[in-house]
Amino acid sequence: MSYDVTADDLAKHMSDTCGEMPKVRLLTKKGDPSALEKLSNSKKKSIAKGKAQDPSAPVSKGCAFVEFSNAASLQKALRFHHSMFRGRQINVELTAGGGGKGERRKEKIKAKNADLDKERRKIFEKYVKPEAEAHKRKQSERSEQAPDQSKPDRTTPPSKQPKFASGANAVRLG
Repeated sequence: MSYDVTADDLAKHMSDTCGEMPKVRLLTKKGDPSALEKLSNSKKKSIAKGKAQDPSAPVSKGCAFVEFSNAASLQKALRFHHSMFRGRQINVELTAGGGGKGERRKEKIKAKNADLDKERRKIFEKYVKPEAEAHKRKQSERSEQAPDQSKPDRTTPPSKQPKFASGANAVRLG
């Protein structure tokens, strides 16, 4: 996700297709409150005008947590996995909630994502794969039906072939 995306931007993006305005928490690096004091007056004015970035403000890490209140909206949001948002690919995955790095939590997340992968494979097998196979069949049928234009016509003897090309600027052949 782009580092300049705000929580409101992401919430609007998700709500447009999911049907619900989610709660969004951006992960940020904490700003240095003392950094503003060290700046020159001209730099402070630039920050006040919005021309420069405030070093004391938190900076996005390009990651967010999005929470939905119902399962239907969550399922719609999971379809955004590996989609593009503001020129960057986003990952939308399930999490176990809470925090920490305990083994139980890691196992819970792994199990949820494995179930999600199974669902995605089922969808792929049901919808995407048949379409791709049908497309390949059409391509092969077209290539079989179309005559090969690269080979000269050997069925008509040279004496019977036309001696002039057609068109206004005909040129004698042969």
